[in-house]
Amino acid sequence: MTIAVGIPGWVAAYCDQQQDEHSVREFVIHHTSPVDQSMASPPMQYSEEDMEQALHKHQQLRMEQGIVKADTMLIKRYIAKWLDCLEHGITAPQYETWMHTCVAMHVHRPARDACILSVLDETLDIADMELLSIGVPRTPCARKTAEIIERAYKDKSLRPNLVRCQHGIDYLVEVVRCVPYEYSEQVFAALTYILWFVGQQTQSYACAQQTLAINATNTLAKIIEQAIIRGLFPRWVGQTQQLCRL
Repeated sequence: MTIAVGIPGWVAAYCDQQQDEHSVREFVIHHTSPVDQSMASPPMQYSEEDMEQALHKHQQLRMEQGIVKADTMLIKRYIAKWLDCLEHGITAPQYETWMHTCVAMHVHRPARDACILSVLDETLDIADMELLSIGVPRTPCARKTAEIIERAYKDKSLRPNLVRCQHGIDYLVEVVRCVPYEYSEQVFAALTYILWFVGQQTQSYACAQQTLAINATNTLAKIIEQAIIRGLFPRWVGQTQQLCRL
C-alpha cells in the first residue's frame, strides 16, 4: 500500500543521513519544500529569547486572569486559522499564528491533543476545539479523544481524510521551521502520531526520535515508537505491514 501523504522529503532524508539533534532545525529548513512560490523565501525564525518572552507573557496572563481564561485567550489566537488550514491548506505565511500554536502545545498538552484529534475528526468546530484544548474534564471532546485513539487499533472503517491530514502535517512542519528546535517537542509528537495514523511509519519513527531527543520521557512519542517497532499500525493500514526499516 502506498500512501501519498507525508513531510516533503526532509524526514526521509533525515533517516538516511543520521543527522544529530543539534542540526535538525537547520536541516528542516533546507529540506522542506515550500507549499507554493509565495512561501519560497526563508521562513521567519523566532529566537530562544522570542520564545522565552512569549512563554513569560503567557505565564503572567495566567496569574492575572486565571489558567483557563489565559489558555482560552491563547487558543483563540490560532485555532480558527488551524481549522481553516485543515480545510483549505496553507495559503500564506502565518508566522505569529504558528508561534502561538507552539507556545500552546509547549505549556499545555491538551492543546497538542486537540490538534491531533481535529485532523482525524472533521466534525469538530471552534467551540469543540476550545473546550478540548483547555482540557475541561468530562466533556464530549475529551471522551471522543480516548475513543478515536482506541478505535484506531480495532476499527478498519476509521480511515483518515488524507488531504486533511496533509494540510495538518504541512502546518506543523511550518511551526517546526520557525521556532527554536528545543521548543518543538510537542509539535514533533503531534507529527509522530498523525504520520503513524496515515501509514507513514518511517517518517513517524523519525519524528518520534526527534521528540525523544528533546524530552526522553514524552509519552506519546514512546507509545508510537514502540508501536512501530512491534509492527502495530492503525487497523485500516494493516496490522502486518512493515513500513519502517529499523
